[in-house]
Amino acid sequence: MISQYRLITFLCLIFSGVSITNFAQADCDGNAQCTSTNSTASGTKTTPVKRKLLTDTLFTNPVYVTAGLTRNDNVNRASDNSDKLSDNTYNINFSNGTSFSTSLHTRILMSGSIGWEKQQQYDALDRISAGLNGELQYRASGAFDSATFGLFARASIDRYKSNLRSGNRISTGVNVRKPLNDSTDISGTISNNLRAAENNVFNNKDKSFSLSLEYLPIKNRTIYLSGEYRVGDTVSTSIATSQSAALADVISQDDVYGSITRFAYRFEAISRILTLGYNMSLGPRDSVDIFWTHVVSASSKTPVYAGASGSGPYAGAAQTGPGGNAIYISNQIGIAYLMSF
Repeated sequence: MISQYRLITFLCLIFSGVSITNFAQADCDGNAQCTSTNSTASGTKTTPVKRKLLTDTLFTNPVYVTAGLTRNDNVNRASDNSDKLSDNTYNINFSNGTSFSTSLHTRILMSGSIGWEKQQQYDALDRISAGLNGELQYRASGAFDSATFGLFARASIDRYKSNLRSGNRISTGVNVRKPLNDSTDISGTISNNLRAAENNVFNNKDKSFSLSLEYLPIKNRTIYLSGEYRVGDTVSTSIATSQSAALADVISQDDVYGSITRFAYRFEAISRILTLGYNMSLGPRDSVDIFWTHVVSASSKTPVYAGASGSGPYAGAAQTGPGGNAIYISNQIGIAYLMSF
């Protein structure tokens, strides 16, 4: 598992403004060479680099802050409408990063983030998270319509109040971003995602493909649309049912949703995620973002019942033969305030 103490130490270095490498020329254009020397008529002059204070780089290497509220109508991802639970999530996130050129056409991006989520009702889902992102980017030229290709790795740690969910996440993949014209960008990502948690039911892995479109109808206004296709493990928490038991690879009693006993079921699924959003700039360093996310997740196998009987949490599977696929649908509506300083 990822060492959480090393990760948090590295994040502290990022947020304190300590330079790990000389990034003085980090903002050089992709098709221009970066150099730390100055050419004069009398020759080449090397100037000693003075360590910059955090106040010297204010707004040139900003900290990004996001604070928001999200309403989720199916926070437990239940299939049965009568078993769906809704909740509001309050969140705040801080991130900071830097970049530096490695050649005429490549650069490395590095960033760190730390965040907090608070549930209004189911506080066992409250969590603190911290993460690191690294990406190697390639761009063939500085032409406006030139595509940017990326190879990325992301790692994060989560600490929940729940005794089942805390753990680590790792994601690796490739992406590409390309301007279509002066008001429209398109991007795509392929990723492989792993999660290791304290309970095996939340040890998940999946693969995903996403496609995003951003459109600027007028200045300082952005409409964005993204779709994601995900294949792999998902977890649904519900009252015990024979269908869920027949589908699940791993089952564990959940510790989040109040006095009614519910079980977390991990099963293989195909998920489709659609997000539609609108971003409005309020000034040079802040904006408001409004979004809607629609998730449809269906089990990738059909349960076969063996006519189980008796007492216990999975009793009642009296039917024999194939059953229907488990499908859960979730909608999230949110608003966020974004700023940098």
